[in-house]
Amino acid sequence: MTGSVSLALILGILTATGCGKHSESKPKEIAVYCAASMADAMEEAAVIFAGKTGVKVSFEFGSSGSLARKIEIGAPVDVFVSADKKWIDYIMEKKLLEPESQLLFARTRLVCVEQAATASGITSPADLPKASKISIGDPSHVPAGMYAQEALTYFKLWDELLANQQLVMAFNVRAALTAVEQGGAQLAIVFKPDALLSDKVKIDFDFPPESHDPISYHAGVLSSSAKKPEAQAFVNFFSGEEFRQLLDKYGFEMP
Repeated sequence: MTGSVSLALILGILTATGCGKHSESKPKEIAVYCAASMADAMEEAAVIFAGKTGVKVSFEFGSSGSLARKIEIGAPVDVFVSADKKWIDYIMEKKLLEPESQLLFARTRLVCVEQAATASGITSPADLPKASKISIGDPSHVPAGMYAQEALTYFKLWDELLANQQLVMAFNVRAALTAVEQGGAQLAIVFKPDALLSDKVKIDFDFPPESHDPISYHAGVLSSSAKKPEAQAFVNFFSGEEFRQLLDKYGFEMP
């Protein structure tokens, strides 16, 4: 069930399983592994969801790849939220995700940022070789880094920047942003919502959409979850109007 689901239906599911807000049973809690770039929107969504259903949501945030590998070795989690399709498909191929639970719920853009107080004159990908250090997520497991590699390859810059040791690999997209905030790198290539959250950086330019695969966010319920009704209700919540307003607030786009 991946379509838009009304609050009444969500509450009905939870009440039927004995875990509604007014149930006499102990309130339930679901565990969610979530891409770091979606952290702020998800934490606010969890507060709204808990207020409506009585189900608490706990998170572990990180790179989609590292979280997927934890799930693969048996981490106890109910919902996986990935910042790209690759890692949700990876979990699906391992038969660890409920096939009908998968939902594409958001998109975003890739941008280049620098410290807000600086004026580097960098306004396009062609200017990137001028930078001393450029922080990106490690492409081996960080979706933002994978998209950055695709974009830099598209502009025939990846090999040059790598050979000149201008690229600094970060363990997730927020760490790449922090490197610029703290002066560890001149530039960072990150998702637009991450850049908009920080008053310490400014956006130099957006990478054109044709330079990389579409950036998409996906969620699904783990096959091993002992709380599938609650987990599915949380995923379904992503299709509702309240969550869509959160996406807009934090700079994400609807798919």
